[in-house]
Order: sequence, then C-alpha cells, then structure tokens
Amino acid sequence: QLGRPVAFFSRTLSAAEQRHSAVEKEAYAIVESLQRWKHFLLSRPFKIITDQQAVSFMFNSKIKNKIKNEKIQRWRVELLPYQFDIIYRPGSENKAADAFSRYCSSTVT
Repeated sequence: QLGRPVAFFSRTLSAAEQRHSAVEKEAYAIVESLQRWKHFLLSRPFKIITDQQAVSFMFNSKIKNKIKNEKIQRWRVELLPYQFDIIYRPGSENKAADAFSRYCSSTVT
C-alpha cells in the first residue's frame, strides 16, 4: 500500500444523519468505514488520517478523555477491537481525500 488508498467507500446520509454535527458526521464516517472493511482491518495495525482535530482527539485511545456524548461513547466502544493510530492532518495537507469527498458529495442528487 505504501500510503496509497486501497479502497474507497461513500454513501448518501439519511435525513437523521444529516442533522448530526460536522464532528459527528466525520466520526461516524470512520466508524462505518471500519465496519465495512473490518475483514481487512481487524487483524493488523493501521492509521486513520482525518482533517477533524476533534475526531482525532475523541478516537485517540492513548488519550484518556471524558466524552459525554453517548453516541461518541458507543462508537469508541465499537472501535476497541481495532489496532489503529489516528492522525490529525489539516485539509490543506490532505488534498486527495478532500477532493474525493467534495467530488462524491457534488455528484449525489
């Protein structure tokens, strides 16, 4: 892989999901992606790169943080079986992922 993407996944958010905050949408995108590709990811360590600093903080297992949002707490528990490091990278340094997300959202009607 050498730092290159091996797969892409996207879908339209439901009406209820569209009402989530931006941070919750980003967090859920990670959770759903890991669930979708779990057959590849459960058995090996990997990195998640996000341009949402809050998401990188809330899913960082090395930081003991007190999250009061029950939805985020549930998602953290769902991620416990995975061995990952989450890395914050500003959008300006993560242009490929940003371009894909904008392209996908602009093509969905």
